Amino acid sequence: YVMDASNIETVAFYWFFFALIWASIISLYKKRYQTVIPAIKKQPKIWLLLASFFLISYPAWLYSIKIIGPVNTDFVTLIGVLYMTGLGVIILKEKFNLFETFGAILAILGLLIITFNPVENLEFKVIFILISTLIFNTTRFIVKRTIHKVEPIVFVLVRNIYGLIVISIYTFVFGNFILLEGKYLVLAMIVPLFSTVLQHLLMFQAYKYADFSKLAIIVALSPFMVIIYSYFIWGYIPYSYQLIGGTLIVLGVIMLKFKRNKRINI
Repeated sequence: YVMDASNIETVAFYWFFFALIWASIISLYKKRYQTVIPAIKKQPKIWLLLASFFLISYPAWLYSIKIIGPVNTDFVTLIGVLYMTGLGVIILKEKFNLFETFGAILAILGLLIITFNPVENLEFKVIFILISTLIFNTTRFIVKRTIHKVEPIVFVLVRNIYGLIVISIYTFVFGNFILLEGKYLVLAMIVPLFSTVLQHLLMFQAYKYADFSKLAIIVALSPFMVIIYSYFIWGYIPYSYQLIGGTLIVLGVIMLKFKRNKRINI
């Protein structure tokens, strides 16, 4: 919505700028900001690796939005669910019981259906978002492996610092910065609190308690939510295959969640 009044470079700059402000405010709670420098000093290789991955993945994501649009980009991004599930099962040795396996199959089937686009031929254009998705989800895997050593808010703070630096350089080199005003500026100030700060803060916190592979499948709810938002904001009417895919995703995620709750109650 904000991009309709500007461009993707401008939106990304405002997103990370205000996200960094919100994350800094949250870090004041129990003085969590004091753990940032020690965490960076303790594991410098991890932060350098994350910075390198971010430097590659984010510009690729930006360019994908420019050439195939935000909705198509978000759909293709969910292919990363398969990649993250594979990392969890193969490297972390996470396991699904029979009930969870069936739920996962439903969710992944729904994901493949909802990502399929018979109307628009995207061809090679999806290569940029595929590269971005694989690299970005590798950073999530790194966070999962180190989350018990570093506070989630530290990851969020550093991520937004990286993002602001990368997008500032990207905007200076490739983009035309547009000064936002009125409701667009208000949206650009408020939405990052939810989409860029709280989303990742809660996700990183969840990494402490849940399997990486199962959380990846729950994230598959995202494209269905995009369809709902698109309907209310732009009047976008979803295709029948998108509704079918979204329904399968919701059912699969419910099965995963239901089984885990049942096991805990017992």
